[in-house]
Amino acid sequence: MAISAPARDRIGLGAFLAVFGFLLVGKLAILIGPHRPAPHAVWIRPLGAVGYPVVRGFVDQGTAEALPLRLGDSLVAVGDRDLSGAGMLRFAAAMQDVAWHTAGPVPITVGRAGARVTVALDRPAALPTSYLTSLVTMIAYALAAIVIFLRARPTPGARRMVSGLAWYSLFYGVVWDGPGWAYLATVAIALPVGLATPVALTRAFLSFPEEAGTYGPAHRWWPFVLSPLGPALMSAIYGFPAEPPIGTAAIPVIVVVWIFALLGALAVNYRRSGPVGRRRVKWVVYAAYLGGFINLIVIPAQGGFDNPLAQQAPMWTRLALTGTSLLFPGALLIAMLKFDLFDIDRILGATVGYNMLGVVVVGGGFIAVPPLTSAMASTLDINPSVSRTTITLVLAMAVIFAERRVRPYVDRAFFKERFALEQAMK
Repeated sequence: MAISAPARDRIGLGAFLAVFGFLLVGKLAILIGPHRPAPHAVWIRPLGAVGYPVVRGFVDQGTAEALPLRLGDSLVAVGDRDLSGAGMLRFAAAMQDVAWHTAGPVPITVGRAGARVTVALDRPAALPTSYLTSLVTMIAYALAAIVIFLRARPTPGARRMVSGLAWYSLFYGVVWDGPGWAYLATVAIALPVGLATPVALTRAFLSFPEEAGTYGPAHRWWPFVLSPLGPALMSAIYGFPAEPPIGTAAIPVIVVVWIFALLGALAVNYRRSGPVGRRRVKWVVYAAYLGGFINLIVIPAQGGFDNPLAQQAPMWTRLALTGTSLLFPGALLIAMLKFDLFDIDRILGATVGYNMLGVVVVGGGFIAVPPLTSAMASTLDINPSVSRTTITLVLAMAVIFAERRVRPYVDRAFFKERFALEQAMK
């Protein structure tokens, strides 16, 4: 008996919600609970069915000196879990299981120089910024998929968009370092998610907007060239099916190809769309531009996503990084359901204008603010904090007024037809 398309959609949504709920509960348990996962510190080489695995390399060479483990150490046990015959997955699951059920550092018994010693592997005191960012991203894409499923017309393009967003949501949720059984379940989920996500999201972009009419039979198959991203991520995170260095080296290459595939699909479909379709694409371009600009400013200031110094970074930087996770699914919601909500051309023009001026002002501020603050403090006997605040307000007002001057040049460069129409109507 054939299953109708609406029934298949409901079954798919139910399966997605079940997996999403499992991963969400696990991530929230780590975020708000007392448990802190053990770090993914080393990758190992198994030694047969009865031998003890050996430390073969470090995930982060920069922190290797601070670890109690050494190259060539035989890993005998984690806590009371014997590691005889263990491979990478079993070792990692044992690490997380012990970390979940105990407090403090994770005890590891190693064989070193003919003797057995127990070392303590410290756990991070705080979760990195990337953990909260991945949680927010996971929830945002899931909500976007659900809303589009409920509100958009059930066209093939809308179905592909829901599928792409749902898979991408799970893509951000599969790294959950829970107890041993949950860790292994997450690994089992991670492989199909990694294989399917780039394929599903690329197909969604190939058929967006639908009026472009570019989705053909070949588009069903060629996105599978991106599916090796799944095994690469599995290798980098879990050491399976390949060694972590291989996965780590492959990920940037595949991701770059994926990004160019998405951008190419948008560019082709933009050119083949009418005015409505182009407005939809502009919402996506706007989100990508604004998110990229914010990350370009914030990440260097914060020292990187997982840099330990990131926990001492200003709160605004962490909030900004987390907020960028909402831009893309929000823009896709507007593009799919309410593309005429605002004048996207004006928003794009204003954003580009402010960003151009912001770069100039920030760069000039690094040079001008310190001497001006010192001069005001010494000459006018003003508190330096008051001086900095005053200068900042003046610079902000300068940006607001200067944007009106810059805006016509931005419109002329990026929105020629609109600029010509506005000039003719004056």
